[in-house]
Amino acid sequence: LNEGGDKKRDLLSEESENPLLAVAVFTSGSTGTPKCVPLTHKNLITAFSGLKDRKIISGYDNVLQVTSVTFDIHLIEIIGALRLGACVTLLPPGAHRDLNFILHTIMT
Repeated sequence: LNEGGDKKRDLLSEESENPLLAVAVFTSGSTGTPKCVPLTHKNLITAFSGLKDRKIISGYDNVLQVTSVTFDIHLIEIIGALRLGACVTLLPPGAHRDLNFILHTIMT
């Protein structure tokens, strides 16, 4: 039950019937309570367009993937960069915790 005592809507089930659902992100956000956030293709394209419009990522960039794919921001870091024509450099597992390795990767 939610705070109002009503049954929680199963957003994943509702949205999965919609062919425009792109991905379901599971997050605890600032509440600490896990929840599913369904993102449509339109949501993602709008977010990616914002990156392009604000000149944050362009097709000339090489984006270093430092965020674990279990963290929702990887959608921007990997899929968003590729969607905008940028290259993505993937780090080996665990390398995102090694600052010296990251610096070496950037410099080479």
